[in-house]
Amino acid sequence: PRGVETPRWTFVDAAQERVQVSVQGSFATNNSESIRDAALQGLGIAMLPDFSAREALARGALRQVLPRWRAVEAFAETLWIVRPYAAQVPRAVTTFTHWLRARFVDA
Repeated sequence: PRGVETPRWTFVDAAQERVQVSVQGSFATNNSESIRDAALQGLGIAMLPDFSAREALARGALRQVLPRWRAVEAFAETLWIVRPYAAQVPRAVTTFTHWLRARFVDA
């Protein structure tokens, strides 16, 4: 393990009640696909971003266990688009940037 602190998950509900849960186990990773795959193999409860869990939830392989609570401080709040500088931005990059904004703003 990198740190000495016990990992914690933090949640808030609609009334902004905040709860912290200490997490322990024999498996740790910072890759959402690895976490999802471990949960699919029955290794325990996982905190996953929606893009990683969506398909498994849709087919019933995973189930949401805290629907009234929202994870906080777990996932990035902002998606950044990073590209090399170019005086003229290629149309494909501009189109993709517009698609990302339309897809993720207010998602």
